[in-house]
Amino acid sequence: CLPSLLGILSSRARTALACHGALSEVGWELSDLFLIARILAFGTAEEKKTKPLPLVILMLIHHALGLLMVIPMNLNFPDF
Repeated sequence: CLPSLLGILSSRARTALACHGALSEVGWELSDLFLIARILAFGTAEEKKTKPLPLVILMLIHHALGLLMVIPMNLNFPDF
């Protein structure tokens, strides 16, 4: 978050922006997970070619890590 890097807002405002930005990322992660699941379950052969198994596994790991970091951060962030 640019305000955190530059220190231009109060600590509380920077924390709120970082938490909201992280929650926005969680929304994107969930959206992408649902898209991958839809393609794997109901997609055409051409769509399934865009999601090879190694990529799907990598994306599942990536999305799981994002979810596992953001939710606890928002619940327990010390400055907010």
